Amino acid sequence: MICNEEGVLLGMPYNCRFFGVDFVGPILVVGCNKDEFCDAPGTDFLMDNLREE
Repeated sequence: MICNEEGVLLGMPYNCRFFGVDFVGPILVVGCNKDEFCDAPGTDFLMDNLREE
């Protein structure tokens, strides 16, 4: 997960709750292959968790 850690301080809007953590501003969900980013595995699972309940 890549996000702006200062999103709240910068007044960015609420984005989503992901595994119990609230995020504001843009986020990027990525996978990791050694030292490089790659496609996130199980994107259906991730999208189900990003949806609001």
